[in-house]
Amino acid sequence: MSKSFFLLRYNTFSIFSFILMNSLYYSELGGPDSYFRKLMLVNGFLFLIINRSFYKKFFLFSLIPILFVLMSLLFNIRSVTVGSINSTFFTILGILLLTVKPLSVDKKFMKRLIVICLIVSVITSLFALYSAIKSLELITGFSNFNINPNQAGIFFYSCITVAIYFIKSWRKYFIILPNYFLILATGSRAAFFCSSILIIFSEIFIDRVDSTEFIKKKILSILKSLVVIVTLFFSILYQLKDYFAFLFERLEKVGVSTESAKGEGRDLIWENVFNLINKSPTAWIFGFGPSSIDSMIGDKSTHNSFIDAIATKGAPYLLFTLVYLFLLAKFHKKYCHLFVIFSIINILIYGFTVSDLFGGIGSLWGLVIFLSLWVRSISVDSVKISSV
Repeated sequence: MSKSFFLLRYNTFSIFSFILMNSLYYSELGGPDSYFRKLMLVNGFLFLIINRSFYKKFFLFSLIPILFVLMSLLFNIRSVTVGSINSTFFTILGILLLTVKPLSVDKKFMKRLIVICLIVSVITSLFALYSAIKSLELITGFSNFNINPNQAGIFFYSCITVAIYFIKSWRKYFIILPNYFLILATGSRAAFFCSSILIIFSEIFIDRVDSTEFIKKKILSILKSLVVIVTLFFSILYQLKDYFAFLFERLEKVGVSTESAKGEGRDLIWENVFNLINKSPTAWIFGFGPSSIDSMIGDKSTHNSFIDAIATKGAPYLLFTLVYLFLLAKFHKKYCHLFVIFSIINILIYGFTVSDLFGGIGSLWGLVIFLSLWVRSISVDSVKISSV
């Protein structure tokens, strides 16, 4: 077996395994005590060692947020836990993976793996939903086989994203529509809005537009199409609201505010976090240490990736990570990877309601890494997203 063939299959399966192990970790089969995260960490650094080819500009700039992660760990050394060390390694790995040059990958092999997993996921998820409907009068936050409804929403959102990218024909809607309705059943408002935007965006821009130049020339007709599609899209959803009463009850009662339907507010958690930061001025620079804030606020999630990044690693880390993402988006703009750029923006919006961005290779951050690595590997010489 030649070295090139080995790299082709190894890189393809290694990238795919990030998605698979992440999904298993957040499922009922995984959790903090499982081996999935450990395997993902080993696989990630082995992947970097085997390929060891980086964009110099990306690599050099990545050293800045990495430096702040390490400084956060060292400055808070007295309160370091095993979780803090794991989070540090995962954060560094997640940043370095985005600096890798185009890889030798097998497009057809990856597509087969992705499609098989999507089909299995849809079938098992729909079966779980059917069982939930039979046992519950009203679905109040369907969690699928994931740890909680919010994580299930992220999982279904990720399935929609990869289906849009990997399945170019009309058959993709056999994956997209079931996953979208599964999102409605979770009651996750963030997953609902971000997946709706994702589907509408792909219908108007990815399926109908061949280049950014075309977008500029046809902007008026695109806006007209947008109004028609959005109106029809949400009109149909409104007619189906009784089937997903939990989500629409939350939307009607609290809309997009930080409160839940029970009147509990995430803004109270955020206020508590900032009160803790303000009591320790150095926390603005170094945070309280990687993976530290949840235990400080009573084992609760911050429900905001930006606030979580400041509280755990400091404001400079967040700032330079966002600048790094801007450089990444510019790189993909150079090759007109419109879908990747949009996905980064949409995931950042999603990050205002979840805390697993900027801290390693969690589900959403892992999606950014996967899309960026894969697209640059198979289309570095291409300038059309439609040819990917």
